[in-house]
Amino acid sequence: MPRRKPKEAVDLFVEPKVLDAPVVRDLVPFDARLDADQLQMALQGINQGSNELEIIELITHRSNRQRQDIAAVFAAVYDQDLVDYLKVALGLHMENVITALFLLPDVYDAVALHEALEGELADEATLVEIVCTRSNAELLALRDAYTTLYQRDLVSDFHCKSDGDFRRLLMSIILGIRDEDPDETIDPIQLRDQARMEAQLLFEPISEKLSAVQFSSTFVLMFSNPSHLQLRYTFREFEKIVKMETEKVISRFVTSNVAYPLLALVRIAKNKNAYFADLLFQALQNSAVDEKRLIRLIVSRSEKDLGNIKTEFQNAYRISMDTAISGDNSYSYRSVLSALIRD
Repeated sequence: MPRRKPKEAVDLFVEPKVLDAPVVRDLVPFDARLDADQLQMALQGINQGSNELEIIELITHRSNRQRQDIAAVFAAVYDQDLVDYLKVALGLHMENVITALFLLPDVYDAVALHEALEGELADEATLVEIVCTRSNAELLALRDAYTTLYQRDLVSDFHCKSDGDFRRLLMSIILGIRDEDPDETIDPIQLRDQARMEAQLLFEPISEKLSAVQFSSTFVLMFSNPSHLQLRYTFREFEKIVKMETEKVISRFVTSNVAYPLLALVRIAKNKNAYFADLLFQALQNSAVDEKRLIRLIVSRSEKDLGNIKTEFQNAYRISMDTAISGDNSYSYRSVLSALIRD
């Protein structure tokens, strides 16, 4: 009898399942009227004593949805806008963080993107941070919020303020058509085979010694639509071929105007929590701390995966995120961020 051919060894890697770890969750039980009354009493006495800590503890230990309920009850019972009241009582130094806590997430993102597009030159760092890390559903919601707030179309505004491969890459993402990560039933062999094909396509510009412009266009095309899981498989196969990390290939061969978002996408696909940890560390290292960015990074991830980001931050920089943020108490808004971080 003819011998059976031995089965091909399957070269696969199995990713450990990492669950999102929010640090802010719905408080159970929750009573919006009770919280509104407590805030009113604390706000009335804030000039006579130090009720600031009590206020901070309350608003940072409620989810965004619950803060909306508290604000609605406060307005109905006391005929006052809670957010405006808090800003006046706590001082202008708290204005940005209070606004961040009480805006709906899609509205908060829409406001940040509008500010990023307002100046003569777009704030590309903010555009990349938000657009490249939000899900398709979140992108759709923030686009709707943008239209409602400004009576303008976000895609059109972005198109006017960007150009070249940077525009092509982020436009393809902001439309919300990227493949989402598949469920656990996906065949890893299928992922690997697709990755090998895509890795060869990424390698072609190198093997054929194409120009940086052609190289960039190929990478933009290949990075635009696959899920982050598929990209991780593709990077693994690509790095086997080139014997180099994908990040180093981009830094070496890609044109400068699109290298930044491509590098961000690689880091997000490989480890989104580590990406956010790096952004937080960079924000804290600047001589003039970008207050709005620091607040946005903490607040926007607090109900999603900030617990995971804290772990990555500790592992990478050998200092807790809480210590890094609260270390300079001259920035009083950081007391609110520290309260959020302490889950």
